[in-house]
Amino acid sequence: MKTLLIILFWVFFAHALFAQAFQCNDRFYLIGQSAAGSFLEANYWDENGTLRAEEITLSEPDRQYTCLGMSIQDMHLYALDFNTKELLRINADGQVDNLGVPEALRTDLEYWAGYVAPEGRRLVVVGYDKTEGRDKEIYSINLVREGNYAGVTQVVSTLPTQITDISLDPVYGTLYGYDKRNKQIVSIGTNSITHHQHRKVGELVEGLFFDEFGQLYAYGGGEIEQSTLYKINKFNGEFETIASVTRGQFSDACSCAFRMRFERTVTPHYIVPCEPFTIEYTIFNSAGEGKTGGFLEDILPESIVITEVVDHTFTLATIESGVSSSVFSIPNLDILIGENTITLKAELVADAAATLSTQATLENLALGLGGYLLSDNPGTQAPEDPNINQLTQNESFDLQNHIAFDCSGEQAQLSLPITPTGVIWSTGEQTPSIAVSEIGWYWVEAKNECITLRDSIYIDSFPEALELNLGEDLIVQQGKPFQLAFQTNVDSLTTIKWSSQNEFELDCTDCWQPSLLPLRDNTYFLAITNAAGCTVQDSIRIQVEGQQSIYAATAFSPDGDGINDAFYLQGIEGASLIRSFQVFDRWGSVLHDVRDANPNDINTAWLGENAVNGSYVWVAEISWLEGKSEVLKGVVDLVRE
Repeated sequence: MKTLLIILFWVFFAHALFAQAFQCNDRFYLIGQSAAGSFLEANYWDENGTLRAEEITLSEPDRQYTCLGMSIQDMHLYALDFNTKELLRINADGQVDNLGVPEALRTDLEYWAGYVAPEGRRLVVVGYDKTEGRDKEIYSINLVREGNYAGVTQVVSTLPTQITDISLDPVYGTLYGYDKRNKQIVSIGTNSITHHQHRKVGELVEGLFFDEFGQLYAYGGGEIEQSTLYKINKFNGEFETIASVTRGQFSDACSCAFRMRFERTVTPHYIVPCEPFTIEYTIFNSAGEGKTGGFLEDILPESIVITEVVDHTFTLATIESGVSSSVFSIPNLDILIGENTITLKAELVADAAATLSTQATLENLALGLGGYLLSDNPGTQAPEDPNINQLTQNESFDLQNHIAFDCSGEQAQLSLPITPTGVIWSTGEQTPSIAVSEIGWYWVEAKNECITLRDSIYIDSFPEALELNLGEDLIVQQGKPFQLAFQTNVDSLTTIKWSSQNEFELDCTDCWQPSLLPLRDNTYFLAITNAAGCTVQDSIRIQVEGQQSIYAATAFSPDGDGINDAFYLQGIEGASLIRSFQVFDRWGSVLHDVRDANPNDINTAWLGENAVNGSYVWVAEISWLEGKSEVLKGVVDLVRE
């Protein structure tokens, strides 16, 4: 009854509140300017994998919007007016509410980058000082209090930056940004900006956003107008073009990536009177930060009694009801980012129906996280469905449900769902389980304090053993992408898990063919599990050739004939970054100076301008992507015909 009342309350509440609010789903929102004024779009992938856009008509299209973000607290979009610095709230109908200039926000700075913090109560923006040509301050604008006070911290960075947008990883809680000045993806702390050894990119990014799985996307393109959607590898900064979107200027993008998932598992499936069973609650928090104040409640049938709280990951919450009760509740649950688990033991102590349907609730969540969640049974496709378990009674015991074949394919284990006070198998054994390796009939009779079980089974075959083969060890070229693959004799696998001996460089941990950008020698391991619970492992050694190799010509002829006209550093794509590249004459004067470039980029070349025939010294500082740095030197001869 309580669950029904909760559902009815949220139906009416959500109807009133969501009438003008956005919904937290797989859409991302794009705002920009065209000849007709500013536009707002909801973009989504249809069932055919085509990117679609729905326009939301803005009530104030003459404004230039920036620092777009979505609040999970009230499910509205928030932005700043680039010119007036006014805080704007946008509802799902496109109605724009002017909340005024936030108190203490500097109006002489420019604001390009912003996001709404994961609790939904703050718009965080980066202040760019145009006169100094660098980001100077980070402001946290309060969205829920009158005046919208903006707290400030100073930007700390080893390099001057111009951040065009920022977005928070919902899975790891890391804040990422795009630095237009240095053309790199960066990570941002409380007020510090960290540049990684990512390759520099030519793309201009105006909007960054994540999906719920922690995949980073960008909207950008040219300096004047943007119309390209990119997927970004947040570990190495590489960009991949995936779609074209509406063309616009001064663009920004955001999404509702913050999610929470609530699962409940009851094992074993067949519950037997007077025998303990397990209830496990798992809360997956990909909301970018830990949450407090959650209310978890599970009202079990009176025929079930909780006997033990086995384990939990929460630290501060207090269990209000649990052991020796049919109700489990935690009124103020702290939910850490990532996976949170609670494990109970319970027992059926009275007569019950042949089928038990049970479900828990998680309440007091932000609106964007659903407000409340019904637990989901992960063993089914249906969302937020209850756990349905069968009650084993005298007449309903089926030995077929309690057979497990050995992973070698040579024998099977027959077991009982009870701790018997008496048992006899057809083999004469009197143990709770037996191992059999012959085809034929087997029967058992057993009892505990509450029930007597009888059944027989005919075993006519044993399945083949699970096999896995990753192939022979490989020698690959550094920085040249390729895919790993494996062969197995089973089509349906329940688990695929990749791992590595050294730093993990695959693009996934649970896919059939992960991509690899090889930077260093490594050994990769794969473990697969089939529906019978059998697991097999294999490994493959990847040896990387061409590590730390940079090539420079010993002579060039800048005579305009199209042959060897430029002098620049060459190497394996993706293996290194040129921190500096300088060319000196015989008196030590610098003739050519390039900073932070990639090998093989002819735009970084020395063309011998105003230089005479002769020998010239070059010096380069190279950062290898495996973390080492090295200074290289050499001599190049300039020869004009």
